[in-house]
Amino acid sequence: MSSVYIADPDEENTKRVQQYFAIHGYSTEGFSALLRSGRKHSSPVQCWALNSSKLVIDRGSHVARLDGREIHFTASEWKVLTFLAFRAGSLVSRMQLLQLCFPESLESYDRVIDTHVKNIRAKLGAPGSEWIETVRGYGYRFRGTPEIL
Repeated sequence: MSSVYIADPDEENTKRVQQYFAIHGYSTEGFSALLRSGRKHSSPVQCWALNSSKLVIDRGSHVARLDGREIHFTASEWKVLTFLAFRAGSLVSRMQLLQLCFPESLESYDRVIDTHVKNIRAKLGAPGSEWIETVRGYGYRFRGTPEIL
């Protein structure tokens, strides 16, 4: 049996990731301790820049601000946005988003993710489509560059 150790400071997805790896035959021994050690140094507030815009996500209070303007997201949109943003620059498949953001859904379809991304883009306004890039036939990539606050 293989072992996987992941340091993801996002508490919301911790159990989901553990379940996913356990189902697929990976040991999650040490997983929680490693996550706790990663959380000590991570801030719940993160900032990304793209062109002249700044997106700030505060996971602690579930608040997102684009150029100072507060944006309200549904719980599902929030899961998708934070999952993509905290993996900025990485290509994420629709299936990964479904399995890790919505593992409890019995009848999940990859088009559900497309709908959430469409809504996120609309709420981000005109530059919304620039923040989340569609990689046709595969998934999405968050294009913002992480910045230190």
